[in-house]
Amino acid sequence: MYNIKGFIGITALANNTPNNVSALGELSNMSLSYATEKGKYNKADADNVELTTFTSKTDGVTVETPAAYHAHILDVAQWIFDNSISGNITDDSERFRTLFLSEFQTDIGDVEFGDMVTAKSNWMPAYITWDLINGTEENEIRIWFNDEAFKAQYDDYEITVIPPVTDVDTFMKTLEYVKPALAAFNLPEHDLKVTALALENPYSFRVTNDYDWYDREDENATLETYWTVVIYGVAGNNPLVIKEAIAEYILANSDYPKDDWINVFPDIFTSTEFTIVPLWHLRSIPDESVRGQLYSPIVPYNTIGTLAEKYIKVSESGHVKKYLEISTVHYKSLAFVAAGGIENRDDKYNLSDYFPEYALIASSSADFNRMSKFTTDWIFMLQSAVIAAEEMDEYSYLDVQFARIERDGLNYVGFTYNDVLYLVLARQSMEEAI
Repeated sequence: MYNIKGFIGITALANNTPNNVSALGELSNMSLSYATEKGKYNKADADNVELTTFTSKTDGVTVETPAAYHAHILDVAQWIFDNSISGNITDDSERFRTLFLSEFQTDIGDVEFGDMVTAKSNWMPAYITWDLINGTEENEIRIWFNDEAFKAQYDDYEITVIPPVTDVDTFMKTLEYVKPALAAFNLPEHDLKVTALALENPYSFRVTNDYDWYDREDENATLETYWTVVIYGVAGNNPLVIKEAIAEYILANSDYPKDDWINVFPDIFTSTEFTIVPLWHLRSIPDESVRGQLYSPIVPYNTIGTLAEKYIKVSESGHVKKYLEISTVHYKSLAFVAAGGIENRDDKYNLSDYFPEYALIASSSADFNRMSKFTTDWIFMLQSAVIAAEEMDEYSYLDVQFARIERDGLNYVGFTYNDVLYLVLARQSMEEAI
């Protein structure tokens, strides 16, 4: 599978007013920070447009953009530019769809595009996604014309970790060694490391989190440690993603396995989490499309425990069935099962331990606000995650508040709320497993 994500620059539409970015064809400085390696492509017979690639991957491995792809994308972009300037493209999205498919129907498939956006009286879609029918490989192309859409939707990222000590295995020693090592931490030197990264590749975000260190020989001996990450891309500015990046960095630079690190940095290597498995297979009112489908809230008791153990991945036998709870979300009357992970803090393994007020009430109802804001905010997050999980596959796009998480071949939509991780099983993963 080849995957490319990029932006179309259009000099003729640039907004040169200070502190302003054109709605079409111009990248902001923030957007330019979303990748450390970007490609630039031009074409003689498409001289009004320029392609900047931020992602070019074959089966997840970064590659140089093949000529057939960047040439094709520039042809498409030039056609859109020409028709926009001539007035053929307007704010009528259906008209654009008809024109676009008529022009490229023999070359493309699976077309999706965003809202129509205007700049200098010209109209273009915020983004377009399509497949190039080239007969050689599966592919997906996603190209943006609008910077605001790109900033919000580009979902790849890079993270560089800057630890509080150079040799992370120092943390495997006792308090008498670790304490002076941390005391030697020099903030100006630390900032110089970050500055060096910024000079080479300006970053999107700099985040510093603190995690408690525990002496392996004395669990009562603890120290506070500070870890800095430099992030390229808004999707990386996610507590779950940051913690996983730090854990990966430690393991990649250590002679010790994960099991040893769990006792040293439990807040990095363990997780208080709940797996939520929507019962995608229980359907009530069928429809020809997934979005038209309604689900059944009636759950067969005799099979649900076995099904839950299949999708809620824990190492302790019997844990899932012991703490399993069944409920429903308001979205399409969809039932779900949920259970907490074996590492959960304070022995809270039931979802109801965190949300005892949870009730199936429409947000438009006056009764909805009888629940606490803590609960209602989580309900909104959960419902958005469920909607994302209904459509998600390996290459689909997620809002930046969510993370794509893979466990044992299954895909989940992950989000963090009040330092607890929630994993919502993707519909496609259940259907493939069944």
